[in-house]
Parts: sequence; C-alpha cells; structure tokens
Amino acid sequence: MELWILAAVWAVVGTPFVLIARRVFARDHLAAQWPRAPGVITDSSMSSRSARRRDDHGNDIEYTAYSFDVHYTYTVAGRTLQGDRVERERFETDQGGAQRVIDRYPRGRQIEVLYDPNDPTFALLNLPGERPSFGGQDLRTPDERWQLKRGQTYWVRIGKIRRPSPDKPALINARTAPVRVN
Repeated sequence: MELWILAAVWAVVGTPFVLIARRVFARDHLAAQWPRAPGVITDSSMSSRSARRRDDHGNDIEYTAYSFDVHYTYTVAGRTLQGDRVERERFETDQGGAQRVIDRYPRGRQIEVLYDPNDPTFALLNLPGERPSFGGQDLRTPDERWQLKRGQTYWVRIGKIRRPSPDKPALINARTAPVRVN
C-alpha cells in the first residue's frame, strides 16, 4: 500500500478523534481558571453491579463494580443550581474506593464547586487530573488545605504553579497529598 493512501485513511478516520481530544483537553485546562461557588452536598450514595470481564487467557471473571452518586446544590449569581459530577468522567471502583468518596462528601457538607462560567450548569468538585489517591484513582476537593508542621520535610507531587500578581504568593496545585519524610 502506498504511503499517501495510508495518510488519507488516517486523515479521514483519525482527525475527528484528534479534534474531540483537543476540545476535551482544552476544557480541562480552562477548568483550573473556573470560578468557585458555595455549595452543599444534598445526597451521597453508593451502588453496585455484577459484571464480567475476560482475562488474558480467555477466562470469564465475575466481579462486583461499585459506583458512587454525589448530588449537590450551588449558587451562581443568586441562582441555585444542582450538580452531580465529582469530576469530568464517571468511573467505577472497588467498594472501599466508593465508600471513601461517600465518606468525603457526606450529606450536608459545605463545599466549593468549580463551574464553567460559559455554562454554569456544568460543575465539578475536583479539577481534572487532581485527585487524592484511593485504590487506582485520585479524589481531592478543590478547596482542600493541609496544616503542615514547621521544621518537617514533606514530599508532594506538584502540578501547575500560578502567580496571580507579583505582590501575591504563588498558588501551587498539588497532585498528591503531602507525605512526611522526616
């Protein structure tokens, strides 16, 4: 097969996927600049389902997949809105992971919600790619703060560093919770 034919097939088949990915990543990048609104958790629950997958040897493996549902209300410009996204994509986890999310967002908890200023009905509790670890996933709220002890050394994986203005301290987005090393 000639190279130009392969390139033409890639252009026709691959271009839509590249465009979709660019749009998703652009929105994720902008989410870090989104405003925050006060909110409250209205419901928090866990559900499970039986599932089956095939392993590398062709054997069927039955397992239980757990998911969590977190519902909240938040106020933008005097308008009360409802949301149910913890992060951009929903996912399933094990029972312990789902329970940790439910424990993190109990009914009645006051929260800060990130919302898209162009579409305030689209809101998140976690920034894309910034989640504390539980199982294989991370979940951290955008308003999480840590009280560190003076004179101690901590290890933390950092993400984006922003300096809003020269006279204000830098804002550092941590990608993991700090771990004390001494």
